[in-house]
Amino acid sequence: MNSVPNQIYLGKDVSKEFELDLEKIQSQTGIQTFPLFVGAAEPLKRPENGAKPPDDHDDHYRRALQELLDELPDEEIKNVIDLVIKSDRDEQCYGLSIKFGFTSAFAKKISSILVEPKLIIRGKFESETEFLLPYACRASPLYNAKPFFGTFSATGNISKEPQIINNFEGATRIEHCVRTHVASSMSITFTFSIILTWSGFGGILQREYVSVFEKLLNDKMFMDCAIIPSNKSKIMCHRSIVAAQSEVLRILLQKGSPEPLSEIEMFDISEQAVKTLVEFLYKNKLDEDHIEEQTALELLQVANRYHITNLEGNLVDTLYFKPRGWFSLGNVLYLYHFTEQIGEYEMLCDKMLSILKKNAKALHSSEAFRDFSRKFPKESANLVGILMSDLKLP
Repeated sequence: MNSVPNQIYLGKDVSKEFELDLEKIQSQTGIQTFPLFVGAAEPLKRPENGAKPPDDHDDHYRRALQELLDELPDEEIKNVIDLVIKSDRDEQCYGLSIKFGFTSAFAKKISSILVEPKLIIRGKFESETEFLLPYACRASPLYNAKPFFGTFSATGNISKEPQIINNFEGATRIEHCVRTHVASSMSITFTFSIILTWSGFGGILQREYVSVFEKLLNDKMFMDCAIIPSNKSKIMCHRSIVAAQSEVLRILLQKGSPEPLSEIEMFDISEQAVKTLVEFLYKNKLDEDHIEEQTALELLQVANRYHITNLEGNLVDTLYFKPRGWFSLGNVLYLYHFTEQIGEYEMLCDKMLSILKKNAKALHSSEAFRDFSRKFPKESANLVGILMSDLKLP
């Protein structure tokens, strides 16, 4: 469902040539810095993808990002990406690193818009350089080699603190090129792109993105499907939204009739759980802080049953990181049984078992355990065996 891109080019196929003063690097200074990128980004560009037409979402977010960055004064977006070369005379080698430096204003603005923003610089390098040949192969001390070339790449988190990336991809080959060069200077040409990436939207862009789907949900416009929970009420939604989030539900909606089914029965799920499910299908996010325990357990079963992977992952993480005191013992018992039966969520299963072991006496005397034993006598006996070292039977 979410076709919003997670990357935009800030600069594409930028070419820069640098003259390395090897004598200077090998002197007392021992360091030379080359600016790959200085100042504000170029106007944001879409990835060039051949004949494929531009994505409307790409245009929308590119413009929105550019407008927000345009609000910053020029002096507040003096960002820098440097290639740094250091000489180690003792080891007779060079150390290469790429340094990312962002202004506080730029880092704050981007972080308020995007989740986990990163900047990637990647491209290629080439150099016309002179190498020493092995003694047996050379007629003269110097040999004019063919262009020395390779690729490089580095990624920096966008933050207020400068970052130095050592051993970036391609650093070893560049170092070899510099180390084996015999003249006092050499030129290297870098051709590269700068790419802004992120894992999700926050702040203004998040609100813009969800507003369309929230409007569809809240205004109940053209809804053509109902999910029916245990109390037989009808929770309305759109077939297309449901089908996009779950392949299983898509097949169910298409099965058995020339016309797609308009109802999905979930009689073992509460109305509250179905409402939370529908809200997730539209917003693609879960309110982990306020979700009720019983609702979370019901939704985990639904997500697993219908292969709603985004919801499933959210719920497993939410339940695993909830404090032990958040769970009632009865729900811990049934959550352990569920995770054990399906053979998934190993860490969550281990956490539930740990809670059961710690509360073995209380579990044995609880109504929840007696109810569980009536429904699942074999599984109950197996669990008692596991807990025997902690459970002191009367």
